Amino acid sequence: MKCYKAHIVPGSAFITVMKGDTLFGQMCWAIAYRDGDMVLRALLEGYTENSPFLVVSDPMAPGFLPKPTLPAVLSGEDPELKKLNRKKIWMSLDALRRGDYLEAVTAKTAKFEPREELSVHNAVNYKTSRTGDGFDPFGVEEIRYTPFEIYLLIDEERWSPESCRDTLRAVGEAGYGKKATTGRGRFDVVSFEEAELPCEGRDFMALAPMVVEGCDAVEIFYDTFVRFGKHGADDARPNPFKKPVLMAQTGAVLRFESDAKRPFAGKGVGGISSKRPETVHQGYAITVAIPEVRK
Repeated sequence: MKCYKAHIVPGSAFITVMKGDTLFGQMCWAIAYRDGDMVLRALLEGYTENSPFLVVSDPMAPGFLPKPTLPAVLSGEDPELKKLNRKKIWMSLDALRRGDYLEAVTAKTAKFEPREELSVHNAVNYKTSRTGDGFDPFGVEEIRYTPFEIYLLIDEERWSPESCRDTLRAVGEAGYGKKATTGRGRFDVVSFEEAELPCEGRDFMALAPMVVEGCDAVEIFYDTFVRFGKHGADDARPNPFKKPVLMAQTGAVLRFESDAKRPFAGKGVGGISSKRPETVHQGYAITVAIPEVRK
């Protein structure tokens, strides 16, 4: 598998937070619409058996990667400065390779600060072009992203980088996430190029949420969250909800028994939909080798 990096310039506000596993799902929908269900089914063969055709990262601050999720005793940070340390969430690849976690920087320094805004709307009766009996405005929370980068790991024997690039562009043209039909979630792919990330070693960091169940790592450091996934497009009605999936948050650190080349980790998740049994969820994450974490 080869790693590629896409430089993304947002074209509108977003409603749904950009995450690698969610973007993977939207790209699958784009493949189904552009190339047909049979093409998507063929690409997803073996997906839950450690054979993904594509793994997508979270959005990254340009030129930076996430700070690994490690306790202060292992990262070397001052435990008395927890509040400040939590704000330092990005690292350069050089600092990460050295394991110098004291060089982590804030989102402001990395110039990647997604801004939350509240836009005010009012329901309109499209038969009368009027509001209801009263003036009843409501707020919609929006996210304004600055330009960012996304890493994509592709099995080039099954899917071409050109197809991946075009599919990502199709998602950007149609819109990502909630309210895409009203212009939200639009973005442009201004460049798409091969990237090199260190993927050989014993200790690794995940660049997207992942499922750690069944992982052969001997030790894992991570924060958890529950992904309450929903079907989109034609399957969004009447009940869009999938089964919840417990995941490790981006930045999880995995330690393995011995050195090896591991461009990704985690597992593909199936059995999460009663509406469409073949549905899968990206429980994989692109991994970056980091220096051995010493206790």
